[in-house]
Amino acid sequence: MAASFYWYAWLIVIIVFFYIESDSLKKRVLCFTGVAMCLYSVEMLNHNWFLFFHPLFLFVFGLNLWVKEKKRMVQHFWPFLLSLGYSAAQLFLVVAPLWLQFPFLYPLFIISIYLLFSFVQDLLSVLGLWLMINGLGMLWSTLVFSVYEMEAVVSMNGTLLLVMKGFLTILVLHAIFQLKRWVKRNSSRKGAAPV
Repeated sequence: MAASFYWYAWLIVIIVFFYIESDSLKKRVLCFTGVAMCLYSVEMLNHNWFLFFHPLFLFVFGLNLWVKEKKRMVQHFWPFLLSLGYSAAQLFLVVAPLWLQFPFLYPLFIISIYLLFSFVQDLLSVLGLWLMINGLGMLWSTLVFSVYEMEAVVSMNGTLLLVMKGFLTILVLHAIFQLKRWVKRNSSRKGAAPV
């Protein structure tokens, strides 16, 4: 799992470094990816406070990206509501891990990432929303498992791997949307049929 995590992380670094124009976004995503790569293999399960460090790390970085763009008040409830859904799904998959083996899971993952773009349109907010959903969802799951003294069930490294997969999927979807806008803008100037 470590090899795939670092592969995703370095691919994100390459995409962000060469294809993202905004220096502000570039610095934030590169900083997040660097810190996530440093934290990936750190496991100190004997300390109870460390169980909450990964979720808070994801939430703080997500909040940093989320607040950069102005939003309506209603949009600020989405991270909390979606994180409860994420936590419920994570708890269900811990109770019934057989569902992790079914092939529909990855297309469902891509569809759920695609739906994030319907809540917010700009890349900063989508990345922030993704991080806050994962951070808060993991925090809720960790709190539930700590009540039953089963904190070790939650895989911090698995969540960071999921976050990196989501980051990569968001960047690819953003590139597809940008390409569609560019083709539409250029074809409308030439008088061609809309695509």
